Amino acid sequence: MTTAGKSWSFEKIASVQAALRSRPLSAVAAEMGCSPANLRRRLAVADDSSGKQVYELRLAGMEFRDIAVELGLPVEPATARRLYMRLVRYCERAGVEYPQPPKPATSPRSWFKESDLRRIVALLEERAARLEATDNWCISFTLSLSLREVKTGIAELRRRGIIASGIVPTTAGVEEATLRQNSATAMDRVLCAIVEARKRNEDESLATLCDKLPFSRSTINLSIVRLRDDGYLLRRGHLALRNAR
Repeated sequence: MTTAGKSWSFEKIASVQAALRSRPLSAVAAEMGCSPANLRRRLAVADDSSGKQVYELRLAGMEFRDIAVELGLPVEPATARRLYMRLVRYCERAGVEYPQPPKPATSPRSWFKESDLRRIVALLEERAARLEATDNWCISFTLSLSLREVKTGIAELRRRGIIASGIVPTTAGVEEATLRQNSATAMDRVLCAIVEARKRNEDESLATLCDKLPFSRSTINLSIVRLRDDGYLLRRGHLALRNAR
């Protein structure tokens, strides 16, 4: 049985294509331990030559935003995620290491500019006012900053206490907590605890919730997952200002 989801190497793809020249697709698929439809999909993905282009451009030090421009793709966060996954699949098929961007010769403290920090904060404020979620990709594409610059800036803003580091409730979550404040269920107690911490400008985490609530770690973690699914907590990777207005 083949490993679900893992990209086939170029050598394996070549052997499958050679087998198809002498045997029917259904027979080859059965031998590979997958369905004919899955085999067709994998071969179609293998015909995509853009993976090598992305690899070479990334190897040259280009950011995903610049790669999108080079390939004539929409310059947006979703494109960056697709290019990243395309690059990962190519590396798996080619058996090469994921190309890391070159490290700057300067110290980490010089990687961010105060002007960029102010721009990041302003963007978070603007998007929060429109109830729009913001992550690193969004900041990178909107402000024309590299992901390295964004991540360094976010880390500095967290260090200064400007961006929240813990679990953050959404506007809907804050409103919902007022309706559930007298409930004794685990999920409602978790939501109310997170909202109260947010009001005090404190960071709440799974560890701190386990310390203060009379529920098991797994129960609290499951409550957090469900609250995120319901839209009452920000998703992982989404950012929020600690003193959001």
